[in-house]
Amino acid sequence: FLRKQNFSKLEPRSAIIAFNINKVYEIAENIRTHKGGTAVILGSLSPRTRNAQVEVYENKNVDYLVATDAIGMGLNLNINHVSFSSLEKFDGRYNRNLTPSELGQIAGRAGRYKQDGTFSYTKDAGNLDPLTILQIENHNFDNIQKIYWRNSDLDFSSIDKLLTSLKKYPIQSYFIHKKNALDEINFRNLINDNEIKRFLVSKKNLELLWKICQ
Repeated sequence: FLRKQNFSKLEPRSAIIAFNINKVYEIAENIRTHKGGTAVILGSLSPRTRNAQVEVYENKNVDYLVATDAIGMGLNLNINHVSFSSLEKFDGRYNRNLTPSELGQIAGRAGRYKQDGTFSYTKDAGNLDPLTILQIENHNFDNIQKIYWRNSDLDFSSIDKLLTSLKKYPIQSYFIHKKNALDEINFRNLINDNEIKRFLVSKKNLELLWKICQ
């Protein structure tokens, strides 16, 4: 762990993390101006575009990577250092501090090859509690008490039966019923479109629409 850093002090093979698209591009432009080329990874990029950005970084055409927390979801790159430009994120309803496990998941992208990685945060990010830093360094996180759940045994025999099967509640108390998932919102909007609704008389078309919404 390294304490607060300026972007200008970052060593090559570093990733800078931001939590909104505008900030990602602002930081990327800053890095390009002072340090040279940088790759950009966002969750909203198409797989082809994201893979192209990964390739640019992995081939060492650029030494820096600017990304959202999408980088924490399974991208194993040759990163030596992760720097947080913020320690909070907007979760769809309000800004909240990142949990130690979320910070650890992202910081853990560093040092996944042949050496230990490091992480830091910028001067604008605020402060990180020393106990949180220890948790991240020692991989010591609270146990998960609840997990979101949604029925996967969906009934595509009709629109109403599909919506009913999506409403099914879990049996175990440690599951939380997932509401307002983006695919379900998309589906509920599209089934009210008259141009689409007339095709939804077959199971095959209902399954197809659901796959599109996902």
